[in-house]
Amino acid sequence: MHSPITLSAHVRLILFGTLALMGTSSTLRAADIPGEVSDELAEMTVTGIRTSVRAAQDIKRDAPSVVEAITTEDLGKFTDTNIADALQRVPGINIERGSGTFDAGYGVTIRGLGPEFSSSTLNGRDLLGIPDFFGAGGRQFDFSTVPPEVLSGVTIYKTSTASQVEPGLSGQVNMQTLRPLDYKTHDGKNYFGSVSASDGYTTQSNRGSPRFGGTVGAKLFDDTLGVFVAGLYSNDWANRSLLEHYAARTSFTLDNGTTYNNALADLFGYDIWRTHEERTKRSIAAGIQWKPSSNFEVNGDFEYNRSGIIRRDQADYWVPAIGSGGFGSQVIPASAVTLSGSAPGIVAWDATKIPGLSGYSVNYLGALDLNYIDTAYDGGLNTAWKSDDEKYKIIGDFAHSNTDYTLSWLHPYIDNGATSTNLETVNASGRYPVISLTNVGNGGDVSNPSSYLTDTYFENYQKRNRGDRNTGRLDFEGAINDALTGKIGASYSTTDTKFVSMAIKNSQAPTSVANAFTSAVNHLPFVTFATPQVNFAGFCASNPQFCNENNFGKGSMVGPFPTSSSGSPGDLIGLNTGESYEVRETNTAYYGQLDFHNHIFGMKSAGNAGLRAVRITENAQAFQGSCVKVGFDSNPCKDGTTATTLVHDSSNYWEYLPSFNWTLMPRSDLNVRFAAGRTITLPTYAQLAPIGRADIVVPDANGTRLGNNIAITGNTQLKPTKAWNYDFTTEYYTSYGGSYVGSLFYKDVKDLIVTTTVRGVTVPGQGATLFDSTQSLNSSTGFTYGAELNTNQPFTFLASPWDGFGVQANYTYVVSRTHVSGEPTQFPGSSKNNVNVSTYYEKYGFSARVAYSYRSQYLSAFNDGNQITRAESRVDASISERITPNLEVIVTGTNLTGSNRSVYDELGHFVVSYYQQPITYTIGLRGSF
Repeated sequence: MHSPITLSAHVRLILFGTLALMGTSSTLRAADIPGEVSDELAEMTVTGIRTSVRAAQDIKRDAPSVVEAITTEDLGKFTDTNIADALQRVPGINIERGSGTFDAGYGVTIRGLGPEFSSSTLNGRDLLGIPDFFGAGGRQFDFSTVPPEVLSGVTIYKTSTASQVEPGLSGQVNMQTLRPLDYKTHDGKNYFGSVSASDGYTTQSNRGSPRFGGTVGAKLFDDTLGVFVAGLYSNDWANRSLLEHYAARTSFTLDNGTTYNNALADLFGYDIWRTHEERTKRSIAAGIQWKPSSNFEVNGDFEYNRSGIIRRDQADYWVPAIGSGGFGSQVIPASAVTLSGSAPGIVAWDATKIPGLSGYSVNYLGALDLNYIDTAYDGGLNTAWKSDDEKYKIIGDFAHSNTDYTLSWLHPYIDNGATSTNLETVNASGRYPVISLTNVGNGGDVSNPSSYLTDTYFENYQKRNRGDRNTGRLDFEGAINDALTGKIGASYSTTDTKFVSMAIKNSQAPTSVANAFTSAVNHLPFVTFATPQVNFAGFCASNPQFCNENNFGKGSMVGPFPTSSSGSPGDLIGLNTGESYEVRETNTAYYGQLDFHNHIFGMKSAGNAGLRAVRITENAQAFQGSCVKVGFDSNPCKDGTTATTLVHDSSNYWEYLPSFNWTLMPRSDLNVRFAAGRTITLPTYAQLAPIGRADIVVPDANGTRLGNNIAITGNTQLKPTKAWNYDFTTEYYTSYGGSYVGSLFYKDVKDLIVTTTVRGVTVPGQGATLFDSTQSLNSSTGFTYGAELNTNQPFTFLASPWDGFGVQANYTYVVSRTHVSGEPTQFPGSSKNNVNVSTYYEKYGFSARVAYSYRSQYLSAFNDGNQITRAESRVDASISERITPNLEVIVTGTNLTGSNRSVYDELGHFVVSYYQQPITYTIGLRGSF
């Protein structure tokens, strides 16, 4: 179901519709039409759930495009720890939760397209992306790093306008800080503020999670100058369990004669983790607003967010011989395995039923020491002038953003070499696997520390990602006549992102397991037996060379990007050239937009049409390894022919983004909207980096050259993924403050980036030599379509006390399709069915709300077999009581259903990962003046 409309046809359709609408009668006053969504959301004296819901509804009703909004009450009533958790209650939006964030939402999926396809802005300015958990430079923003306490509101754009900074394919999330002069204080006071304190308890954690936040502000000099400062301190503690599986393929034969070749997704090696995690936030936001006259205004804002994670984990690793070749050519009794799926996959196996099996199981123990810090600075200055009649406006904006991500990962693996007589039974058919162990001989006991003899594997790496961006923007707006307003503008930004990865040298590897265990045993979930508790501090005392070599603040971590493959002077551990890169990007954009308001057949009408032109320039550098091979590419490199060199590549291109939004108002309580537009999502910085390896094949002594040159590289020549977006929305608003909204949408996606092998091409750093190169290319297509239904029903028409009740509910249906390696699939993160229901009661200073969210199963990753996350549902609740007009007590519970995340293999139907998501209870006080 791909749209056959060409680019020129899309543009013609938009222009034709715009001209037709502009040509109709134009008698509507400007004050009667929907205006642009403001870059700030005023407080509007929000005093309760109903008021905040009504404020968000008014923003949606008056917007020139299709938007959703969250106001301050929504951001605070559940004491959401980050913006993504608040966004999960918005129609058409799902949030993603990762294994590294113990239930914190980090990304937003809008209408079936994942977090990598959305864009994020702060006060209308494009935000730097925050690296993923292991440091690779992406563009998606990690919402778990921003606390709601430092914001005044959030607007989600589902359709685009030309005046917006380029939205992603799925949409844009704009966060707003407070404009102090717009804050409506109680009783006309010049000073305002609030303070909150809470403590939370998370299941399976024996520590509280304190959280303190506050805002103080003032209006000075006859309300011509406003200032505010907001801050947050929080420490969240959580213990939880998770399980992850190593997927692979092999071949085997059953005793009934059935042979499966390269089909079994088996390697039933599981990582079983018990995590102990502390997440800290230190945030501050400040702003100044100067308005010396009604014509001129200056706004300055500054935000600082520091998010940190400290993890101390215990882990077991089980790699049985069913995945490591222990079966060999042995015929396996069919009774020993339970098969499922078209792959097929083993969902249960019992080694005790396989005669003569020996040496089949390998067991490792490990302890993880992880430290993660992500710091972001964002600041900007905005000036605006308008004429006395408000027909002409000039707006200028300058901003600077900086992000600094560091990760330290220490992880030794201690091998038990005496498990050959311990027979294992695994059943992975349920929501999580169950692993049992039986000692059938005189071999080593897995619960005995003396069985763990050597350190056979280790991970010690340190990573840093630094981003720096400067942006400037200038916009002009002028009334052409009573019905038309013209807007033109330009913006320019420069971004520099450096990613440096360091890995410990072999000479610094652990050499001793002395002092590696405590006297305690570890009862991990999913298994029926206990293993020794690893003593990480004792292990480090015996291996100081492994634990104490820290490169942060030295060498490659602090200076410019390394120019040598051996790193920079001062490095204590080795440079990982296969990951490190730098990308410098400039973005120059120009736009023109016409806003119109008129009458069509006696009905009010308004809208906008415009074109945004964007020029992108990329300059990237990274390291590339190369070697010369004789005869064919599977031979070893010739002595003295290996090299690692720094290579550079660049690209530049234009993209043109037309947009059209039209609202017809047959009645004062009814909006009918149509929107069409083109959006883009740029490649990630990691995809653009020319990281690679090149194998050059030369003839052997007989002059025979077997095989082609082979290369695996990044691709600086990548272009954006593009989409044409269509939306039809109807909004009906009731006389008692409620609403009914329905939307149909379709997105036609082109130039998706997938990994492909291309024959006979050049690669950076190798001149005119041709290679068969495996690289990312814009070579796939896809689409999403669906429908949204949502309603807000405040029961104000009922008799007291029932008039305090209200309900918000929404349902989103999404279908998505794309292709990977020629195989049809769906976009990751896209659930077909999504439901959110929130019931609230508010009266006499008391309020309560219960929210239920559900999403059906969805594709979470592409692997040998697609990985599917099972359906998830959550219940959150809050109760508050206003003790005095200025003091409120709030009790909340999140994930009260104890919903956990379970992922299974689509082909083999066995569990590949399971993540525990804790239940959290919080009690807090909020005061205001």
